[in-house]
Amino acid sequence: MANLRLIIIGMMFLPLLGSAQWFTYLTDAGSDRAEGLYEFPDGTFAITGTSSSFYTGDAQAFLVRGNHLGIKQWSKAYGGSGFELGRRVMYIPDTCYYIAGYTTSIGNGGFDFYLVKTDTSGNLIWEKAYGEAGWERVHDASLTKDSGVVMVGETSSNPNDDIDIYIVRTKSNGDTLWTKQIGQQGTDIAYDVLKVNDTTFIASGGYFHQDSLMTKPWAMKFYDDGTVVWEKVFDEIGEAWINQLSVDGISTDFRGVGGAKRLVSNGIDDFTCVFDNQGNGYAGFVYEQQGNHEHLGIVKMQDGTNEFFVITKTEDQYTAQGGGNDITLNRFTSNFIWMEGNVIAHFGEEMANEIITTSDNHVALVGYTRGIQQGVNDAYIMETGNNGAFPDIAVVHNLSDIAGIEEEILLKSIRVYPNPFSASFVIEDKDAVFEQVSVMSLSGEVLKTISLNWKEEINLSNLSSGCYILVFSGEKGRAIMRLMKH
Repeated sequence: MANLRLIIIGMMFLPLLGSAQWFTYLTDAGSDRAEGLYEFPDGTFAITGTSSSFYTGDAQAFLVRGNHLGIKQWSKAYGGSGFELGRRVMYIPDTCYYIAGYTTSIGNGGFDFYLVKTDTSGNLIWEKAYGEAGWERVHDASLTKDSGVVMVGETSSNPNDDIDIYIVRTKSNGDTLWTKQIGQQGTDIAYDVLKVNDTTFIASGGYFHQDSLMTKPWAMKFYDDGTVVWEKVFDEIGEAWINQLSVDGISTDFRGVGGAKRLVSNGIDDFTCVFDNQGNGYAGFVYEQQGNHEHLGIVKMQDGTNEFFVITKTEDQYTAQGGGNDITLNRFTSNFIWMEGNVIAHFGEEMANEIITTSDNHVALVGYTRGIQQGVNDAYIMETGNNGAFPDIAVVHNLSDIAGIEEEILLKSIRVYPNPFSASFVIEDKDAVFEQVSVMSLSGEVLKTISLNWKEEINLSNLSSGCYILVFSGEKGRAIMRLMKH
């Protein structure tokens, strides 16, 4: 483990020379968090999450259609005057998108499961909420063979206000086909649902064990008609839970990752487990370290090596830059022997919310960083290169806005000329929409900020040639424009 820590300090990957690695921020003036992603066959992406940058409600679920670098091609927002979060995005080719998450704008009070269906351009077809009087929140979702959706998560709708596992299966039109609420006293949550084949799923998470008064790893295999094949609460020393499962391509065993609570403190350690297709042969492993470490997600590589990539939330003296969590991306053998890793680390908090393998056998993930770019939280999407080569996010990254629609309207008031420029350029704001403008480098450094009148000339002769970002802000909103210098 000392080797891993040296890698984290140096912001380097072991000598794996890859290609095509990149890191893109999707951010505006508000709080922007990326939660889920889908890759198209051509290597482009769809991304969902939650954002307060659309200036409607507390925050809205969004759908961003990104290019092969995750840079926005178009974006749409969904929801009402409350809070919406898109947790997972699913796509049926040439037909529609589904976004599964949770909402406070519609439903039966508090948070409710939330499902949005759009056309292939992101235009809303319908939105529906699922739940009772308590709080219901989606953690994962998957398509079914009949174009319906299975959503798993949690609910507090019970007499004791405890947290129960909640599963909703919908038809393609969003109507509920069946629901399951599983739990007794204590906190029981489903964090993941893995599609095994067209008709079979495994949900996993944590279940409060009445005898030990501790949370234990939990999994349930079921068919899409709601029939339960088996349900297991695994016997683990101490408290532990599963955040995500992946299937072993050779033995068809399942590999799980999550967290384990220490017996003598409130710290969290990495947790992994293995069990077979019938829920038998369970073996769990806890990796005790200094600080807090929790595995969040796992994917199996598709290159025939039977290796896995795992994303880990980490907070210790080696990684937590300026406080908060950092995210490490680690490579393991099928037996969970660590091979190598790297870190997303800024002076703030980082989070990763979904990891997938891409069509070119790379790894892509989405999440957010706190206070690095423009807003409170900044959504990101990144992809590794060959053999897991990592982008150097401390030096080079892409910057893309997330809201878009409002910006296009606001920017109609703005004229910037000449663009490209040599030494200076002029900004005209004929409708006095914006109050100030900042000039930023592509790495996010603010180079100059000035107050705006209807017309301003800005001299940037001291800057080198290249691409820069103009960030306009005012009471009516915020907008971004690219600026080129000869």
